[in-house]
Amino acid sequence: MNITKSPNTKTTAVLKRAAKAGLVGLIPITMAACSTLAGGTAPNGTKPPATTAPAPAGRPGVTKVKQTPSPAGTQPASTTGSSPGCSLGVIESIAGESSAEDQARTSSWAIQQAGGWTAFTPGGDWHLSASSQGLDVGSPEGGSDASVASFPSDSPWTYSSLGAQILNQVSDIHVICTSPNEQSSTGETQATELTGVYQGEQIHAIVVLSILAETTPGFFDGQTRSIYTPISDWNAANESTLFLIIKRAILDPSAP
Repeated sequence: MNITKSPNTKTTAVLKRAAKAGLVGLIPITMAACSTLAGGTAPNGTKPPATTAPAPAGRPGVTKVKQTPSPAGTQPASTTGSSPGCSLGVIESIAGESSAEDQARTSSWAIQQAGGWTAFTPGGDWHLSASSQGLDVGSPEGGSDASVASFPSDSPWTYSSLGAQILNQVSDIHVICTSPNEQSSTGETQATELTGVYQGEQIHAIVVLSILAETTPGFFDGQTRSIYTPISDWNAANESTLFLIIKRAILDPSAP
């Protein structure tokens, strides 16, 4: 979702550490099966607003996020089964592609930069905004968005608390499907496809939540990757494009 705020180099340091470790955009996603709930349909949608600002710094040099409970009814839930409307297989396929395949897909794309980030986009007219959490890449017409963000905290993350950071201002959330939980030495990752309403308008989105393994005692990192479009614009081509933008986004660890 939209995580645009004033640049904050303290919080961005967390993403730089992840970039050095090769974690940004690279935590694997496996979606061999999906859990489902009923999804919704509605008219054209708009962007959710920016998330809440980070809490005061806990660890020197890094601003931590205060974890707050999410409103009732906004937490993705799941039941075992399959859904004909589930399109997580599209991003599963892209996540499993090699760097060479990614480069071939984006060979005609433009390179855009902002705040130490480099993004590959279908044209040079996409809107990049480096923020205190990460990077937003908005479509030229402003209706679709891809973002990657990091949320440091002094308490452990759960998928519910991490998801609330980007979904707490989206109402009437209907989960279409949820991927199995993928665990590795770097952490755990789960993806959810959903629809939601913001100010009476509906969007279709995929939110990928990653809880990174604790490497420093008392310091916990959560990473989010999200894509969304107005519900009428959601299709496999747009989904692929937005997720490729996230996957290929690069943060320079040496950037100020």
